[in-house]
Amino acid sequence: TAQTSRSEQETAAQLSAHEVQLTATHDAAIQRLQARVLDLEQTEARLRERERVLRVQVKQTYERSVAALSAGTLGVLGGRRRSLSTVANPPRHGGPSPPA
Repeated sequence: TAQTSRSEQETAAQLSAHEVQLTATHDAAIQRLQARVLDLEQTEARLRERERVLRVQVKQTYERSVAALSAGTLGVLGGRRRSLSTVANPPRHGGPSPPA
């Protein structure tokens, strides 16, 4: 009757308000997740670029080391060039230096 109809209208209004609130919460959660996904994608791109740069640096260092070994030197160590024989057979303290 009139009271039942009013009660049903109040319930419907409460449900409608609750639905609006849930929809807003849901939309906000989706926006947060989308922002997080974007952030992770950007982080992944930065990490991939950093990995690429490091791989190039490692390759260049390797190539320089191979070239130095091929040339018979290991580059400048302690401000002076050292030959492979000096590195392989360092002078022993208190004894004669091994033949080069």
